[in-house]
Amino acid sequence: MHSNTEIRLTSAEIASLWRTYLSDTMSLGVMKYFLNIVKDESIKPILEYALQTSREHIQTITEIFNQEGYPIPQGFTDKDVNLTAAPLYDDTFVLFFLRKMSRVGLNYYSISLPQMARQDMLDFLTGCVQSATELTRRLIKIKLEKGVYQRPPQIEIPKEIDFVGNRNFTAGFFTEKRSLIAAEVTQLFINIQDNAIGKALLTGLIQGTESEQIKEYLIRGRRI
Repeated sequence: MHSNTEIRLTSAEIASLWRTYLSDTMSLGVMKYFLNIVKDESIKPILEYALQTSREHIQTITEIFNQEGYPIPQGFTDKDVNLTAAPLYDDTFVLFFLRKMSRVGLNYYSISLPQMARQDMLDFLTGCVQSATELTRRLIKIKLEKGVYQRPPQIEIPKEIDFVGNRNFTAGFFTEKRSLIAAEVTQLFINIQDNAIGKALLTGLIQGTESEQIKEYLIRGRRI
């Protein structure tokens, strides 16, 4: 059996490492800022857990890239965030933002994991899935405790099973009226949540950025 050092990283493995590095260097700045502004002491341990997880990811990725002789990506640094800026978000928003990021991370890690072959990459992505799962579990628990967890809508229980009878089923969403299926209701709920979180995030960033070029970009994003 070949050792890790004898097998080059695949395109999928490099892509996973690169994206995770960029994401976690950004997360470092965001978590540090949130720790400075959050008032609820019960939220801080979750932020510290997320912060420590990102640091561990960055360290592992750096070690793998150095071993491969691969250049370390240009990630985010403390220069990209004003840690002393006035509070732009309340504690509830922090929880919603963290929940959004944990869901994105968990989805990406789960999709990437089956594409890994090297043992060190399998171990790394497995750890990423586990840490994202733990963060999600903690966030759901604290949001339920504080009464801010938003459950997806409930739907009417069907009286009997049914089957799609023709190809117009998907088109019927836009033409003929039909009831939404559970998966569609769920996705619409997630989209509404994501857009609300994104709009609130951009509104705060627009107030805090000193670059007019970046501000224009953020305003365009909020409009979208």
